[in-house]
Amino acid sequence: MAIPKLCAFYKSQANREWQKCNRWELINLSEDDYKRVKSERKFHLRPQDNSPPLTFNRRQKTFRFFPSTDIKRDTGKNNMTISHLLAQEVLAEQRALVFDFGELKEYLSIKVRKGSITGFLERPVIARGNKYYMDVVKCFDDPTEQSYKWGSYFCIEVFVTHEVSFEKLHDCMHEGVPLIEVKIPDKLIVNKSLASITEKEEKSLKNSLREYFSKKIPARLLVDPVCEKYQRDQIIQKKVNTIDKLENRNEFLEKDNRRLLEGQNFMQDQAHKDELKINELSEHLRELTEANLRLRNRMATTWIKRGIRFLLNKVSSTASNI
Repeated sequence: MAIPKLCAFYKSQANREWQKCNRWELINLSEDDYKRVKSERKFHLRPQDNSPPLTFNRRQKTFRFFPSTDIKRDTGKNNMTISHLLAQEVLAEQRALVFDFGELKEYLSIKVRKGSITGFLERPVIARGNKYYMDVVKCFDDPTEQSYKWGSYFCIEVFVTHEVSFEKLHDCMHEGVPLIEVKIPDKLIVNKSLASITEKEEKSLKNSLREYFSKKIPARLLVDPVCEKYQRDQIIQKKVNTIDKLENRNEFLEKDNRRLLEGQNFMQDQAHKDELKINELSEHLRELTEANLRLRNRMATTWIKRGIRFLLNKVSSTASNI
């Protein structure tokens, strides 16, 4: 964890609420005011009573842990640069982050809960029994696919001069702690000690870091875990999706069957109507046939009668001539 600190927290004597104290507030005080403020305020790393206590070293111009504080110190982090410390603060303050993991993933956009710096700055994380104070710990704001996969938080380590140690990486992988490494570009690395940099230079560097982190941040996704609940839910979801597909298929077949049944009923109704029509036409044809037969019978009778009359007239005419 970083030994020097640029800010600390204390409880206000007026309302007993936590307040943030920037190092320049103490640096710019007169000697008498400095002694008074230091005697009145009990500084802590985070706004919590159980947070590690800090003291201010006016010569080095930074907050420090008390020598007796029993805290695991990561190798290479005892001499933190101003760029590293300011990057921690800016990343902790940033409301939304977009990480670019290169070929691994195009980008990962994450929104995090709004809060004070210590809500995220160097929270302890337990991995395989070891307590690590990560550079930045971010908590998700709203439930998302990423928060569902990782859990409620993820960690960021800032890379200026030292990469994440093998021990920390191994423990985080074993414990399933989401871990992202962000490398600070050379143009934002200031080779000045914390005691020699001016307040103006520090503010300018912090603003440059804010601008840099407001865009896509080149990063490495060191640990990309999948929590057990997410795995179980993924299996359950696959089964649910399979059931939904089967139900949708069954619904489609039922609809198709209903359409076929409706078509069959329509054809049967049409056939019945056609049968009735045929019967009706057959009856009409029978009636026409009978009427035609009667008509022909009458015509035949008429022709017979005419023939008989003609013959009778012929016979009568022949007889009279004789």
